[in-house]
Amino acid sequence: MTFEDYKGQEVSSQEIFHSKFIRHKDNKKEISLDDLFKLCVERGVFRVIKKETDSRYIHLTICGTFRIRKNLSTNAVSRQLVCYKEERREWKNTKSTPCATPLFFRTGHYINEWIRFAIDKVIDSVLREGFTIKGSMWLWDVDGYHGRDLYASISSKPYKELGFHEHQVTSKEALPFSISSNKVTPLPKGYGYGFGVHGLKDLVSRLIESRSWSFLDMKTRNDCGRHIAYSLWRFVDKNKCSLYLKACHSVLGEGNLYSSFYSYLKFCEKIKVDDSDVSSIKSLWPFIGLLTKRNGRFIISNKIRELYETISPAGMSYADFKALRNTPIKISALIADMPASRLPNGIISFEREDCRIALKLIRNPSLKMYPSTVIQRVLGNMIISRVANGLGDKVYRVCDKWLDYNKELYERIGFKKSELRWNTEINQLSHVIDWVRLSNPEIHKNQSWYSFWKLAEAWTRQQQEDHSESDLPAEWAGTGIDWRDDVVELTSRDLLIKEGMEMEHCVPSFHSQCADGCYFAFSVKHNGERSTLGVMKVDSGFKIDQVRGFDNAPVSKSMDNYCKKILKKMISQAVL
Repeated sequence: MTFEDYKGQEVSSQEIFHSKFIRHKDNKKEISLDDLFKLCVERGVFRVIKKETDSRYIHLTICGTFRIRKNLSTNAVSRQLVCYKEERREWKNTKSTPCATPLFFRTGHYINEWIRFAIDKVIDSVLREGFTIKGSMWLWDVDGYHGRDLYASISSKPYKELGFHEHQVTSKEALPFSISSNKVTPLPKGYGYGFGVHGLKDLVSRLIESRSWSFLDMKTRNDCGRHIAYSLWRFVDKNKCSLYLKACHSVLGEGNLYSSFYSYLKFCEKIKVDDSDVSSIKSLWPFIGLLTKRNGRFIISNKIRELYETISPAGMSYADFKALRNTPIKISALIADMPASRLPNGIISFEREDCRIALKLIRNPSLKMYPSTVIQRVLGNMIISRVANGLGDKVYRVCDKWLDYNKELYERIGFKKSELRWNTEINQLSHVIDWVRLSNPEIHKNQSWYSFWKLAEAWTRQQQEDHSESDLPAEWAGTGIDWRDDVVELTSRDLLIKEGMEMEHCVPSFHSQCADGCYFAFSVKHNGERSTLGVMKVDSGFKIDQVRGFDNAPVSKSMDNYCKKILKKMISQAVL
């Protein structure tokens, strides 16, 4: 159903659908859910990938809704969206790409987005043509975990998606519904659709998608996703893509594995390399990638001063910029990532305190003694910590003393065979930075790293033992997720104190952030190991702040991966 070998054929700009599904019934323009599903099949929604070639173009069509085409004469690449008018289908050029189209395959989960988008396009076209969608929904009265819950669902067995068991249902009844372009059957008072559903039309769309799982299971979707990623390279200029991958390399975005066809085309549209010899740019390519967030087009030459003036990074001196040229590209990308997600209109500014510290650290001579992996982790602390104004010099002094104290460690023990030891050292640095951020202590020029560490440990013990009254809430809502027994969300001051005492670290000091809803702490058990997980709320959703074992010790790879699964569940299910 997905990989048929299509022969080349002429593809016209308009195609006629002789649909038997959307016809007048008793002079009424109505369509049932079954016929709506069949219409989606007829319009190619579930034929995930279709490749065609004619005398002028190569076409790649995704879910019958979006296609990429390449002119065989000029090699120009364009994108088109389908538009339905009555029983006629037209393709119209577009500058956007509605869903993810990764250049490198990882999993086929993004195919779900394409199928939902295509289903929504079919539903919208039917409603726009004046039809009414009719069907029945179930109203569920459920004895929930936190009291009585009232749900509405089209599925006759919605237990999995709504998160309850069949034995919890106290009553249910059927309710007919209709959806037209100007009217939707309202829900009875008190009923809801459950998490993540944005209305009755969305519920219909999800039901149609769920029916496709009988022939488009996860393996098939993975195969489709892999085939799309492979096919996209027919539409990519290899030389331009090489520059794009260097320019849009992102450490926070987990590298080039998440590069997309859309961002590649955007880069090609905005960035023109004036000189073929761009070797002098070296590790500054990630800063060129930031220009794609600005309006306009840019010509890039190999002159560093000219490049600096084109990018105009506020708060970064030319000396700072030039110094980054000779760092590993991962480090340069990490610095470039720091302000990227928090500033409007593509403005690039490094005037925040954490950016200023990171730029100063890059020029610290002790940094040459360390592998790039350690440097990444140290700079990562700057991003995670969000250092407040006025504390930058103190945090830098702590980092400087840490670098000086451990500078011979790499020469003695290396990194690959001693990663656990390095994780311990970096965790200790992160802990001392937390102490500086949260308590703003007096710091003297001649203090040693060992002094900082002992003071931070004493502060941690004080946090654990301090049971005095506070104006902060004693309890808070948290994520609202019903976690498994091996994950305990710390949603009260008492739970934070208990976790801090049992694990001997400073998690109670995050009381105010947890109460404000910008930080989430968990006690996690996995395969006989225990850790404390801290997750920050950031502009793009959630990000793991720290995963600590007993006394801030590093955790195993298995525990680290398990905590990443917890983060994914938060991203998909958190009610905030």
